[in-house]
Amino acid sequence: MKPESAIVFGGASGLGEATARKLVEAGHKVVVADLNEEKGVELVSEIGGTFAKADVTDEESVREAIAEAAGPGAGGTSDGLRICVNCAGVGAAGRIVQKGNPAPLDGYKWAININLIGTINVLSQAAAAMVGNEPDDDGQRGVCINTASIAAYDGQIGQTAYAASKGGVVGLTLPAARDLSRAAQGPGLRGPGFTATLRRLATAMATHVIYKLGPFTVPAFAGERHVRVYLPSEQPEGDPLPVLYIFDGQNIFHDDPSAAGGWYLHHAAHDLHAEGKLAPVIVGIDHGGADRIHELSPFPFEDSRGDADHLIDWLVDELVPRIHREFPVRRDVAGT
Repeated sequence: MKPESAIVFGGASGLGEATARKLVEAGHKVVVADLNEEKGVELVSEIGGTFAKADVTDEESVREAIAEAAGPGAGGTSDGLRICVNCAGVGAAGRIVQKGNPAPLDGYKWAININLIGTINVLSQAAAAMVGNEPDDDGQRGVCINTASIAAYDGQIGQTAYAASKGGVVGLTLPAARDLSRAAQGPGLRGPGFTATLRRLATAMATHVIYKLGPFTVPAFAGERHVRVYLPSEQPEGDPLPVLYIFDGQNIFHDDPSAAGGWYLHHAAHDLHAEGKLAPVIVGIDHGGADRIHELSPFPFEDSRGDADHLIDWLVDELVPRIHREFPVRRDVAGT
């Protein structure tokens, strides 16, 4: 992998620190940007790279940090900034009504200003630095990664401010990608390449990458469901992987949303790789709640309508083609 210039905002701790470590480990020149100067300096003295003190809510502060990463000096390379990962964020706890009183707006302003406005600030300035880059061998000028949260989709009690801010990040990212696909048009630059680059970088930086697709509506059944897809980070370059489809998939990876606990199949798949075996892509399909007995029964009996054909039709006609389009999986019967 060719060394690239990268900047990680919120890089002195937590997810940002882990990301910075992985990027340095992969050979990239990394600027760790954070408000916490003590932790940031300590980190780069350990792993290498450059520290830049930055406040994501301040335009000039972010501009200076990005200039450090984009320039040919200690923080960057002559090719300009190519990777920006935005992990800067805060948690904010508090209920809508607190002891009979409406929640103070200060907590909401604080969370939204850092988590959402800060993300917009970093994204827009990083993208502006990248659009002038020469396309690389894949026709790409750079990649920006925003960090959201499951709270954007399934926030818990006391998470209203945090969930609202992260929901804003989710709502921002897709139209921003579409904006940039037009703003950065040039020879060899294609929209689908953005997704491919993002997926390659994400799998390189994480041991377990799990995508949440949906919500889906299955004809003949009430309600919506999601599909979770585990993509092994150790996949052979360019080789499609076998794929395993599993029903009752809502807790095959994590505890939520099932009260029965998670199976953590992605850990088992990772262990397969450690043993020198090929790990599959795992597709977990949520069940239909009260309709579960009907959708998993191929024939009617006392407690079931026997509607499994409807679920199989949806699987074959909608889900499997989407998995084939978006993930590097085998399409033959033996590999499925």
